[in-house]
Amino acid sequence: MHNIELFPALGFDLSALSDEKKLIVLFSRTDLDDDIRTQAESILHPDKVDWDRFLELANVNQVTSLVYRSIQRFDGIPEKVLARLREWSADIFAYNIRNFDAARRLSELFREEEMEIIFTKGLPYLIDIYEDMGLREMADVDILVKPEDIRKVDMLLEGEGFAPFEEKEGLDDYRAQKLYFRGDGIHLDVHRGFVGRMLHNRVLGIDPEKAWENKRELRRDDVRIDTLDLTHTLVYQCLHLSMQHSFSGIRWYVDINEFVRKYEKEIDWDRLVDAAGEYRIRKPVYYSLLFTKDMFDAPVPGRVMKELSGATGRWDRWFFRRIKANATGVDYLAELAMFDNCLDAAKFIMLSFVFYPRRILHFFGISGSIFKALLWKKKS
Repeated sequence: MHNIELFPALGFDLSALSDEKKLIVLFSRTDLDDDIRTQAESILHPDKVDWDRFLELANVNQVTSLVYRSIQRFDGIPEKVLARLREWSADIFAYNIRNFDAARRLSELFREEEMEIIFTKGLPYLIDIYEDMGLREMADVDILVKPEDIRKVDMLLEGEGFAPFEEKEGLDDYRAQKLYFRGDGIHLDVHRGFVGRMLHNRVLGIDPEKAWENKRELRRDDVRIDTLDLTHTLVYQCLHLSMQHSFSGIRWYVDINEFVRKYEKEIDWDRLVDAAGEYRIRKPVYYSLLFTKDMFDAPVPGRVMKELSGATGRWDRWFFRRIKANATGVDYLAELAMFDNCLDAAKFIMLSFVFYPRRILHFFGISGSIFKALLWKKKS
């Protein structure tokens, strides 16, 4: 079950949350304007806040460093709370520095081999958006590689001391990503598709070549990495949030909010809408942006939301309202709810039965229990 308590759903209402949850949402951003500070000050009564619960929420939602930086601007915070946040933030900073060094070596290695890789999510965000190596928590270093290079990538990583977490049955396995680890604690997540499951990449109309053609370079100190262009960064993040993480995890909304705030005037919003339509992913892009707007007031143009909303329907709106009403997780049901049309959803189910019969039984086993929970209103 996902952390449903802070799931934005439809009609996100900050005032309806507990004080601890309100503070997490208010503090999970790089900039606290006067309005946010005023809201936080009205809540921050040391004897009123359940600080253990507050720390738990910050940790579970992986926004510890942002929360720590924000809360230091206020008086009266218990020292034990500050000490715990300080300790966690220091650990995050140290781990990120090690990831940064690993990325430097990987980038150099692949350039020497004249192979292209694209760094996604955490590391590019740290360099480009957060600008502080300790502000965003990272679980691993994510790279996107071309499917035809996957065997050579595996050999290169083995030479660098990385080993796969588990052996896959072949290149055409269920997941479009492979996890590697090294003895020094560095973890790599090697992706060969825009979505975490191969079937999504096969069913949807995503053209990965466009991402490779339009990649951009980021620099920090002596590190030089390639990452996605602005349009595909936002597309990638929305797909990651919706179809891979089933809309759970505040960290992903924070990423979208901070990215949009920095590049609001540089993002080609018409191109984003066109790409979402061409790739048949208007629905996941729409709901990812909608929930981010609801939670953080992200400056996404209204006309963009209106154009993307054309793909939405009664089924998915009912789905999200029931989630909110029953406080249940979404898991794999979000995959079916987020296809732009019934044909793609049907194709996804059919191919799942053909190629991964064991997976589809697991899928329906989990989804069935969730769907049952959605149908019957939760008893108070």
